[in-house]
Amino acid sequence: MAAAKQAYFEWMPVRPSVVGTTHRHLRFGRLADLHLLDLRSYRSQQVKSGSGAVDDASRPLTGRAQLDWLKAGLAASDTTWRLVGNPVMMAPVAFGAMPANLLRPLAKLLGLPGDGITVNSDQWDGYTHDRHELLGHLTGRASATRSS
Repeated sequence: MAAAKQAYFEWMPVRPSVVGTTHRHLRFGRLADLHLLDLRSYRSQQVKSGSGAVDDASRPLTGRAQLDWLKAGLAASDTTWRLVGNPVMMAPVAFGAMPANLLRPLAKLLGLPGDGITVNSDQWDGYTHDRHELLGHLTGRASATRSS
């Protein structure tokens, strides 16, 4: 992995924010903060599609340090726009979407992920705990901003 990172940084025109990392923060005055994520270096091993293991909290996509860095950066931002550069799809893939009141009991009975059957575990669908934590943080921040 160290050799791969060295080759990446020698070839690509990017500057690591912390030695050996590719996640970074860019600020555009008071207009925008852009947090760019690295979702390859810290992730847990992918699981097989259709596996209930995608809901496991011990399987991160972002890595604890990067997720905490992102949440703290978004919370501390005083810009108009807070943007997240995300290299994989975050929205769940749902085929023949079922109402949640039917999906959750069925998923529990069959040992499937709580959000449905995971088709592509390489994206956020394969790491639903991280997705719920980040979206919960964003929803909480939006609610606090609206009530202020």
